[in-house]
Amino acid sequence: MKFKLRPYISGRLQGIADGLDSVFFFDTRTGEIAAATKFTHHIPDWITVKGSVGVSKGADGGACVPLGVQVELAADIRTPILNANASIVGKFTSCGQTTVYDIKTYPPFSAALNSGGDGMHLAIKDVVLHLEGTRPPGMDLNKSGPDFDKLSWRMSGRGNVKIEAGRLLPTHLDGHVDFDAEYLPTRVVDGVELDAQLVVNSIVVELHMSFTAGPRDNPNVYIIGNTTFKYPAGKGAQLDVNGTVQLALKDVCDIKLAMRATALVGASGTDPVFSFSARNVGAMTLKGIEVTDFRVDANVYIHTGATPAYAVAGSLKATASVGTMSAAAAAAAGLGLSPTGTLQISFNTRYSLQLSILTSFVIKEGSFQIEASVGVSIGTCPREGNFIEGTITIKLSETQAGTSTREFPFQLTRV
Repeated sequence: MKFKLRPYISGRLQGIADGLDSVFFFDTRTGEIAAATKFTHHIPDWITVKGSVGVSKGADGGACVPLGVQVELAADIRTPILNANASIVGKFTSCGQTTVYDIKTYPPFSAALNSGGDGMHLAIKDVVLHLEGTRPPGMDLNKSGPDFDKLSWRMSGRGNVKIEAGRLLPTHLDGHVDFDAEYLPTRVVDGVELDAQLVVNSIVVELHMSFTAGPRDNPNVYIIGNTTFKYPAGKGAQLDVNGTVQLALKDVCDIKLAMRATALVGASGTDPVFSFSARNVGAMTLKGIEVTDFRVDANVYIHTGATPAYAVAGSLKATASVGTMSAAAAAAAGLGLSPTGTLQISFNTRYSLQLSILTSFVIKEGSFQIEASVGVSIGTCPREGNFIEGTITIKLSETQAGTSTREFPFQLTRV
């Protein structure tokens, strides 16, 4: 019996130096080789960087001799202006696995920028990014190192941001972003060649914002709102904006409105592509005029293949009184001491022009009270044409017989 000796060598070498730790492994019997290095670099009062790099070669003799590379890098920055902590992990495998490239931030990345004092503050928190390159279905796992454009790529991420603009122009912004997308290379599916394409699976953006101007304890302008963007949403994407706007100028106005707007990208037919609404929050004043009921609603539609391509429909309503008007100003304007009025407007151009404007008012002065309404309407409205109608009410002063009231209704219509 004869024996054939096949000598081989295997071993492990390790070296340690200041901030550096390296190791090397080899085995001539299998052909395996691996090397790795860990390092640390520190600049006092500024930055610390830690990382590792590893390279490996698999055993010989198989259909695939994998080559692998793994990189880890972490940086910690601490300065009076910038604080940041970031870590990146990357991995490459030449063959034998579906995933070829895998790169991500782990743990989540955070950073803060502070300009000092009452200046701007910026913070980014919990940022996670992930990029993965994989072999598409049907690609041979033993094919070594395929080209970038032959792989399927998946990209995803999420994170939060916070911005404070400072005392000079106080603005606060909080936001969150979440996305997922993928790139599909040119491929053959069921015998049909499909072109390369970028597919956005989902996007969500949420923002919360506030803005003030004027004294901190009693600002002249105050805006607060929220914005949300979502894709997909129905047939497309959806953008929602809602918030409150307040404008307070001494002896001029005190206005506070709650508003909301929605945009639907891809909507058509009976669904509006844009909607807007506004409501007063409490009583509003403008140069002595008090508005107690203010409402606006509007929708925009798309008419596919029609001219015009867009149509609008909506309404406006406002109720106002001039209770604070002086007697001299009221007399100069030809009004009584306590005039009140309501304005209503409705419009619709979806199928034909429809417009209705109606204003009604009440004027009181002494023993007289006048109630009247004036309107204009065109199209298929409940009442077409111009019209003026109302009632004059006269209340006589109290006597021994009591108070007597006389009403004189009137109407004038022109179609």
